[in-house]
Amino acid sequence: MTNFYKKTALSFVLFVAVFIDPVYNFSQVFTHPIIGVNGTNCGTCMVNTVGGTYYDDGGAGGNYALNINQVYRVFCPSTPGNCISMTFTSFNMEGMVNPPGPPPLDCYYDWITVGDGSTQNSPPIIQIPPSSATAGTGRICGIPLVPFTYTATSANGCLSVRMNSDFVTVGTGWAATISSVPCAGGPPGTDQTDCPGSVLVCTNSSIAWNSPGPGLISESCSGCSVQEGEDHSAWYVFQIQTSGTLGFTIVPTNPVDDYDFVVYGPGATCASLGSPVRCSYACTSGNTGMGGGAVDLTEQCVGNGWVSTMPVVAGQFYYLMINHWDPPISGYTLNWNLTAGASLDCTPLPVQLTDFTCEPYGNEIALYWSTSAEVNNDHFILEKSIDGENFEELRKIQGKGFSNDVTEYIANDPMPKIGTNYYRLKQVDMDGHEKIYNPISCNYGANLPVISEINIYDLNGHLVFTEKENTPDLESIVTRLPIKAGMYILYTTYTDGSTQMRKFVKI
Repeated sequence: MTNFYKKTALSFVLFVAVFIDPVYNFSQVFTHPIIGVNGTNCGTCMVNTVGGTYYDDGGAGGNYALNINQVYRVFCPSTPGNCISMTFTSFNMEGMVNPPGPPPLDCYYDWITVGDGSTQNSPPIIQIPPSSATAGTGRICGIPLVPFTYTATSANGCLSVRMNSDFVTVGTGWAATISSVPCAGGPPGTDQTDCPGSVLVCTNSSIAWNSPGPGLISESCSGCSVQEGEDHSAWYVFQIQTSGTLGFTIVPTNPVDDYDFVVYGPGATCASLGSPVRCSYACTSGNTGMGGGAVDLTEQCVGNGWVSTMPVVAGQFYYLMINHWDPPISGYTLNWNLTAGASLDCTPLPVQLTDFTCEPYGNEIALYWSTSAEVNNDHFILEKSIDGENFEELRKIQGKGFSNDVTEYIANDPMPKIGTNYYRLKQVDMDGHEKIYNPISCNYGANLPVISEINIYDLNGHLVFTEKENTPDLESIVTRLPIKAGMYILYTTYTDGSTQMRKFVKI
């Protein structure tokens, strides 16, 4: 790793002290699809977003199309604890009463519904306004008063929009602003609905986990899964111990449940899954899997639920995503079919730490470490000591979960002590098990910039302390500050005219 890379990457670490308000990208533009993919009503894969503008298929200036047969699409949050909110700023669709009679409109011909969830059959949100929504159906049509807003309350934070139009009359459609807003009970971002939270499996398993939705990352939208992506997904990872042939069967607890699956690998990572090696999104209920005499590698809605087994080689990693169409979810049993000598490794490999170093960098200490493989790695805790014996937590750094690629980590100590500083890593598995690596040390103090003045502000921007200085030892200054415990902003001026701002906690 070159010094240029270190210097460039260092500006992005968590302890950069300049406060920057979150910047959300509302430049995304979405349009509604008019045809379902592969014989389904889903027009496109689910989208995770923080916001954008959403139009009917005619876009900002055109009319919507005729003969759209209840095609839907799904929007989900990309931020933990958030839900999708959709505000319609214009709306004009054919409004009809059938049979003929006085209003309210029943939206018989052209309409949309906004569902509270991530699938076609998510319950429609029923609210007035919009004034043209028919009680009991949630359909919206005609020319209701705008603006009106729908906000998800489901556990996955998603909204699904379903559209229908007949073959006679069209209108200008709609324009809506999509945003991601904090909500109670929104997706946590820490479960196995996304690939980084994959659970290691290696034996026949009875799985009762009720997936709340598709997670915060739209990962599985390739191969046969392009027809809808994820609805209510669960991610797993498995490692091959001995070579042979691998198959499995997913047995639903409720035989009418429809489960689909996708297998990625070998060599896939959550950041780069590639194309599936096996995939079944058959529109069938009951058992599904790899086996059953199948010879096809992938199948879509018209398939029978079975694809071919596959040869596997010792040491390979694979990711398995199991998707359920609609709640309620009763669970399933995952039964492995291992032949020709194949077996799975039930012992998670330890995180393979290949490097752990530190070096002075300006008035901080930069720390670098890398791994060549990670299994079941939830996070690292970087610890610091001034005597090499008593360590305290400096910060927590999220791990990759499962990876067989080189992963590089960068962190910094913003207030090192002049002299020798000691650091060590604690690695924590997803099941809570910990491993502590041997400490390293770094000397700090040569050619340090001298501090000439400090100013301390509270989080409201009020100056609470100021003092002239003549020392390079920032840690000693902060330690003796006569301020009460809390979080502050430290503005430091150096004798060479440079300045620095950072956030710190006074204990």
